[in-house]
Amino acid sequence: MPLSIRMQSLKSRAIVLWRRKRFHAVSRGSYIKCIFGPQSLKAAREHRSATHAKLHRPWSELAISAGRPMIALPGITILTSPSLQARMITPDEAVQFGNRILAEAESSGERAHWMSTLDDSFHRHVWRSLPDTVRSTLNRTMRNASLPITGAHGDLHFSNVLRNHEGEFWLIDWETYRKHGSYVEDVSRLLGTSHRSSGLPDTADPHADISNILASGAMNSAAGHLGMTIEMWLAMYIMSQATCELQRLRRADVRRQLCARVEMLHSKLPLAA
Repeated sequence: MPLSIRMQSLKSRAIVLWRRKRFHAVSRGSYIKCIFGPQSLKAAREHRSATHAKLHRPWSELAISAGRPMIALPGITILTSPSLQARMITPDEAVQFGNRILAEAESSGERAHWMSTLDDSFHRHVWRSLPDTVRSTLNRTMRNASLPITGAHGDLHFSNVLRNHEGEFWLIDWETYRKHGSYVEDVSRLLGTSHRSSGLPDTADPHADISNILASGAMNSAAGHLGMTIEMWLAMYIMSQATCELQRLRRADVRRQLCARVEMLHSKLPLAA
């Protein structure tokens, strides 16, 4: 890789980490969370309490947090979990885990219109400022779908899933959990990011992103679940991706990337009028 491209990649990663004010890693089988900035101690307390919120199935059986302080200093807090003997999952395991959620999630209870299951920040900072044509395309794609209210992790990309030696899956990074969300959003993002074998989850080129998802076939198994087509799963992925990008990118850039993904989706899978 040329040095200029490598330096640009490192710069992009540094900017993302600075905006997020946190990162995590797996070391010697334990999950380690580093939170930095003036509010690191407060953020660490919120992180510990977020994972102990009341979770719906299957989240209640899959959640793990880094709740034991290793370092607690002004400006930086490092938390760790008990030893899990776990590792990051592979792309194939991400698809496997997504299919497991589809099979086990409770989908017979309360439901809501798909729009109301999305995060408030998406409505305020993205949806309201999108071009009418883009909103129309997404509305037409989703077909007034009604989704189960199961709670949503809110940032379920492939690197937020661990697997131990016994084959058990664990979910980490629970700050974005919300009770009124749906597992549909989480599965769409897990499957949508499963083809990315490396790199940060929010730095993919938006045009190549949709093409690569379709080429990988990662969402094929989800088609038909809850009566949703691949187009609908991809639309949910696009909106979930935008919500998560708000933590890292400028709002104008988030909207631009969403529009590019919708354009690519529409060109690859033309919608009926």
